[in-house]
Amino acid sequence: MSAWKEELQDLLEYALVETSLYEAGMKKDMLSLYFHLCKLVEAAHLIDVRENNHIGGIPKIRVKITH
Repeated sequence: MSAWKEELQDLLEYALVETSLYEAGMKKDMLSLYFHLCKLVEAAHLIDVRENNHIGGIPKIRVKITH
């Protein structure tokens, strides 16, 4: 868990740098960071689907559209 927090902190710092990462002297494998963020998004989606589709083992009714 601490590794994820460190990666997210690094990402925040990279986003706030006014120059390019190279000019700022930061050497980071951005492709690796991208893959980690993709995994985080996928995990969050799976948690959302599992938590929101079933409540107490009973499928939850989706939003009803009324016209």
